[in-house]
Amino acid sequence: MQTIQLHVEDDLLTQSIDYLKYFVSHHKGSDFTYIDELGDTVKVIDGLEYVVPSSEDKKAMAQPLDKSDFTSLESLKKDLCIN
Repeated sequence: MQTIQLHVEDDLLTQSIDYLKYFVSHHKGSDFTYIDELGDTVKVIDGLEYVVPSSEDKKAMAQPLDKSDFTSLESLKKDLCIN
């Protein structure tokens, strides 16, 4: 594999990445994995994208939840001044 460096407009780059994902998922006939702009590993299976949880994500999900970590819809509306 070779590496090349290109200077491309952000919008064109986004369109190109979307097209490549579409092309690979519909023409390769198999699943694939890529790393998104946030550094998350994304696995594409049958055209659907799934984010693979990192070790930090797994640690966070394993911690017990505390009721104080959550807010009610009414409380959120009040905080955002929404009637």
